[in-house]
Amino acid sequence: ELKRKLNVKWISDFRDPWVNLNYLNRFHLLSSVKKSHKSLRNKVLINSDAVIVTSEKIKNLFLDITTNVFKITNGFDYINNEINLDKKFSISHVGSLYPERNPKFLWDILEEVFDGSLLSDLQINFIGNTSEKIKKELSKRKFKKSIKFYDYVDYNKATELMCSSQVLLMVEVNDEESSYAIPGKLFDYLNSKRPIISIGPTDSEVAQILNNTGSGKFFNYHEAHSLKSHIKKLYDRFKNGSINSNNNESIEKYNRKNLTRELSEIIGLDLSSDMLIKVADTSVLLKNEEYEASSFEPNSLDLIICSYSLSMMPELEEKIDSISHHLKKSGMLLVVDFDSTPFNWFSKWMKKNHVHFENKLFKQLENQFEIEYSEVKKAYFGLYTYTIYIGKNW
Repeated sequence: ELKRKLNVKWISDFRDPWVNLNYLNRFHLLSSVKKSHKSLRNKVLINSDAVIVTSEKIKNLFLDITTNVFKITNGFDYINNEINLDKKFSISHVGSLYPERNPKFLWDILEEVFDGSLLSDLQINFIGNTSEKIKKELSKRKFKKSIKFYDYVDYNKATELMCSSQVLLMVEVNDEESSYAIPGKLFDYLNSKRPIISIGPTDSEVAQILNNTGSGKFFNYHEAHSLKSHIKKLYDRFKNGSINSNNNESIEKYNRKNLTRELSEIIGLDLSSDMLIKVADTSVLLKNEEYEASSFEPNSLDLIICSYSLSMMPELEEKIDSISHHLKKSGMLLVVDFDSTPFNWFSKWMKKNHVHFENKLFKQLENQFEIEYSEVKKAYFGLYTYTIYIGKNW
């Protein structure tokens, strides 16, 4: 609808396959609702001028629906400074660990390998939200005193803990749906230069990336013997002072600067010949940085689009002032974002995931911009509302 009203090109970006998501099963959707999701997804794909996906498996899935599909993976952009490694044999998991991601056979292996006097060498770090169910189970393990839970930390602290770990652990759910997406944290893991142990479904593309970059090993849920052998080898290398990742320059393809270059080629080559002519005649600057007041010149932009981002931004009022500052007079702001929820528990849960319903985002936008279009819609039977908003700079 926005594409038609504004007569602009539309690039849709899929971080996941939408319909083929394992966590949708938690909502126990009716078949009619699933059918509706599929219909909406197909409309997005068919009406997009280009579709960007993050894995080959999603690309192949969508190519059955539309032809203009391009794969650009997630990536990394932090600088890997020299950080002292943990003195113990540390295994760190960064990110949320839900009950369905509980690799019980790994905990069995750790109890077998680090028995007796070896247990004093072990350190297990859980950095991020770990389910209470998993915490309760781990509290009964022999290595319980070797565990440290960090809960939520900021990104800089997370990368610091990541880079100081001896070994990094990544766990995905053992189902087909999880094989469609490549976890974004994999690429931060790659840049840490630490050996990676990944556990997930058999058809995951993570295995190929780890093999191609020499960054670690992938194991499915039926490879307990191989995983145990690998952990023993890593521990032996740790004792000999030689535990490092063997990854090479091939990880640079996942640097966001290089991924942005791929994106610019898609935009230039596949969407519009007019755009190619313009790019040929002008200097195009691509930036990859946090949005701040200094990001652009005042009164320099015709259009700013924010999709599910403003609700997650700290210092929201300053960000909105920056948007107004950067837009030209009568410049347009397009926003699609969370609006409200009648459920306090859901608001608290979303806040843990950095979404702040209490900021009254759209009320702040209405005070700053002239409303051109605004529509509130319900999602998941009223669990929350989101708003499609178009505003004009004063």
